[in-house]
Amino acid sequence: KGCAAVCSLTSAKEARATMVLDGAVGAVVKAMLMHADVEEVQCKGSTALFNLAEHDPEVAARVGRQGGVAAIVKGAAQHEARARVQSKAFRALAALSLARENQPHCARQGALEGVVTAMRRHANEPEVHQSACLLLTSLCKDGANLDRLVFLGAPQALVESMAEFSGSSGHVTDVCHLLSLLCLSEDARALLLQPATLRSLAASVSAHMQSPESSVAAAVHRLERALSSLEARMALKGEAPDTVDALRRSRQKGNRRPISALLRSTDRVAFETRGGG
Repeated sequence: KGCAAVCSLTSAKEARATMVLDGAVGAVVKAMLMHADVEEVQCKGSTALFNLAEHDPEVAARVGRQGGVAAIVKGAAQHEARARVQSKAFRALAALSLARENQPHCARQGALEGVVTAMRRHANEPEVHQSACLLLTSLCKDGANLDRLVFLGAPQALVESMAEFSGSSGHVTDVCHLLSLLCLSEDARALLLQPATLRSLAASVSAHMQSPESSVAAAVHRLERALSSLEARMALKGEAPDTVDALRRSRQKGNRRPISALLRSTDRVAFETRGGG
């Protein structure tokens, strides 16, 4: 009941600052830790912490210092099979990650493993995937988190998520944006450039590419730019100039936009996604 009351009161913006000062954060965190096995406590607690921290990095940092990140991650781990708990937990962690100091803290508490696992376990739950994308967008801003997410299989999970919810232009746009961020990792780029992965991406975005002005089209082109920047990154890392030149020469102009190239051959995409290629 206490978490529910805080959840309700924190929905009013003017009450949030007072409640933070009056110890509401500590009370919510204590309740979540003491009742980690109670689903409703975890849902109400995560929502209360989200309401307190949303759009306010200073409050988000304070919530993190008082154990908010640890409490949310522990609760989500306790209820891995409950999509509602996962969704609310990820949304709260995304709000807390507005404070940069909370981003590595999320990783230490196991949030990276939790979000990738939940995307696969709740493959057909749109709210879980929407909240997961919010959280991943924040966590990818930390370089160590990004490398860990690639190792845990986040690129594959996101490609699968886009395919599952390809009817939502908003979700397709969000996933393209996330994949662009993950392309800072050479391992992620190598995976996304695999023919089977490109075919899956092309099939997922095809219905939203009719208008070049659409948000999906812009997100796809941003992703293609991220995928085609390998030689530039090799040069920055000190690779021999002749190696970089050889790679640049080997790339045909059409291959710089591999998803668009597949979409231009609609019949081929349809054939290959059925397994004919």
